[in-house]
Amino acid sequence: MEPHNYGFAFIVNILTVVILGGRTTLLGPIMGALIMALLPEIARPLAENRQAVNGIILILVITFLPNGVGDEIVFWFRRRKQARHQAAAKKKEARDAVTSS
Repeated sequence: MEPHNYGFAFIVNILTVVILGGRTTLLGPIMGALIMALLPEIARPLAENRQAVNGIILILVITFLPNGVGDEIVFWFRRRKQARHQAAAKKKEARDAVTSS
């Protein structure tokens, strides 16, 4: 690559990958890159308005998923795992309370 390839559009694409995917986990930028790679194929009928479609998707993600798509998936699994552990702990406490009575 040559220096002129690293222009404004390239930097915007890199930032879009990070914002779409998320920046706090390793999965985030990978998901963002996957989305940015698949987006042109999915939005092929809107090829002449690609930048507008990218902008709308970016605004929607920032509004509704401020951590990014990949990070939200990871956080959802973590919250789900934590809820299961808490439910198991409550069941154990209830069982222990019944047996100690």
